[in-house]
Amino acid sequence: MEQAHEGEEPKRDFTKMFDLDRTTVIKNMVDRMEQCLRDAEAARDDLKEIMADCKEREFGKRDIEAMKKIAKLRLDDKKGAAQEQLEALERIGKAVGFDLFDWGRTQH
Repeated sequence: MEQAHEGEEPKRDFTKMFDLDRTTVIKNMVDRMEQCLRDAEAARDDLKEIMADCKEREFGKRDIEAMKKIAKLRLDDKKGAAQEQLEALERIGKAVGFDLFDWGRTQH
């Protein structure tokens, strides 16, 4: 960029001012992506720690899988869909004499 002589207005670089070459927006996107990748890596590390905690507290593999499933359903706000699936399993199971939920009912 040329220097302005005394009394002259400095020349403006409109490419930089308006980010015409998109350098600023590209840098911002890369910075955001990098931060998200760091956050995702930290979250994966946290989940591994939680899984180790579950094992240390003697939860079985199926219990841990159920905890993950419930957490995912809550995260995705899919309680209703899960309830519908369970109701369908119960209804269809009864129709064919295969009651998946008989262990949970008390016998009188």
